[in-house]
Amino acid sequence: MSRALWLGGLVLWPVLAQAQSYPSPPLYNTVATPSAPIAPVTNAYFVSTTGSDGAAGTYSAPFATLAHCLSQMEASAINKTCYFLTGTYSLTSGANLTTSDNNETLAAYPGATPIFSASSGGALTNILTLTGTQFFTIQGITFTGVTTVASNGAVNLTNAGNVRIIANTFTNDDTGIRLNGASKVLVSGNTFGGTLTTSGVYLNSTGSSPPYTYNTGIVIDSNKCSGVVGGLYGYYTTTGCVFATGSVGLRVTHNYFHDVGGSAISLADANSLGNNNEVNLEFEVAYNKIVNANNNSSAADTGAMYVDGRSGSAIYGSIHDNYINDAIPASTSNVINGIYLDDFTSYVEVYNNITTGGNFACELHGGEYNYLHNNVFDIGNTSATNLGVCIIQGETGGPITSMVGDVFALNIIYSTAATLSGFSAWNFEGGSSSQGTFYNTNVYYNTNGQTIAQTPETGAPIANPNFVNEPAGWYQFNAASTMASAYGFLPLNQPVFGIVAPTTPVAP
Repeated sequence: MSRALWLGGLVLWPVLAQAQSYPSPPLYNTVATPSAPIAPVTNAYFVSTTGSDGAAGTYSAPFATLAHCLSQMEASAINKTCYFLTGTYSLTSGANLTTSDNNETLAAYPGATPIFSASSGGALTNILTLTGTQFFTIQGITFTGVTTVASNGAVNLTNAGNVRIIANTFTNDDTGIRLNGASKVLVSGNTFGGTLTTSGVYLNSTGSSPPYTYNTGIVIDSNKCSGVVGGLYGYYTTTGCVFATGSVGLRVTHNYFHDVGGSAISLADANSLGNNNEVNLEFEVAYNKIVNANNNSSAADTGAMYVDGRSGSAIYGSIHDNYINDAIPASTSNVINGIYLDDFTSYVEVYNNITTGGNFACELHGGEYNYLHNNVFDIGNTSATNLGVCIIQGETGGPITSMVGDVFALNIIYSTAATLSGFSAWNFEGGSSSQGTFYNTNVYYNTNGQTIAQTPETGAPIANPNFVNEPAGWYQFNAASTMASAYGFLPLNQPVFGIVAPTTPVAP
């Protein structure tokens, strides 16, 4: 993540990308296999739906249950891996793991498709609960049927660390994974689907009063998520493919999130939820592909990429190199943003993103020193007079009384509307408290020769960016483009947005 230099109250932002040449379409990496098959380790136990807990636990004489295999690993100084063979393991109770389960692995045997099911064994709050557990791996298992609407997660970690959750499937659960005060957790190559009532991955700090134990060093990378049905209204939600409140150093990268009822990624300040000031600090959201977010007809006052900062803390986050697409809302009064920095969110850098759909590309609400540059804001055929590229909304009744230091610089404002009578790029709310924003050489273009009102920016260039294929969602510059040479716009490395296949297999 880049960090600004602060000199005498001025923000000096570094150059953050380099010009490159890129291949032609196809469009995005969304079908790469996150992890390749691996050779099994020799010091392991085996479990089969046709096995017996009285057996030796070998491949030819496997155990029958998860609980027995865990107890045998705890007792063994050598066998610390438990392989599951193909079949549905119907669970009537979850497994509670502690520090006694450090350095263990639960994994599908290569080529096998084990399913841990709570649906046929009675309602469960969790299937796996790790409390304080360290150096643990969960790989290649399907978790299903944890439908208790409590955001507890089929896999739940509390104060656990150095955990890898890789290449699993979470389907028809309330929440796939919940992290509570966890540290150094890798969530990679998983699929979250079916109907997810609350979240794919839910992060929450622990503790009832300061100092809280935040989630630290969490990496959510190369996952697929769809079907989250909740998350319809701004900070009042606790949902999304990723929902976080209370984290430091969170990285959400190279994921493919699509067909989501509300926000795809929601980084909320728990103060907005009526709790304590549990914020997300120093986050990075990068190289993700988000398609058809906020597709519930009731979605309003939200964003595909949503950040809340109600406590007024300096967040120091970055949102860069993402493709973000919102569903078109049912009504122009249902404000749907591509990127929404809500409720005093401050010190966030937003660059190299592509936003499409919705009815606003972005919104800043009450924050300061946010820097939005080198983005493509494709507002499509939006032309209603109450809509625009971005809402700049001040709010005097909070920890930041006046928006200062926010910058929009060198963004491409692209429109395909047939008429733009009365339409303005920048939509102001909140009076004078929203007027401290600086605009510098944004580039405006309408494909039908219409004028996009720039006020309060004046004299900004009107130029065709010459995208390779905007209707197909391909925003690389073609050979005729002068965006780089004339205006200094840095080309976007769009081929790496979304899931990228690893170069080496992931071992258990």
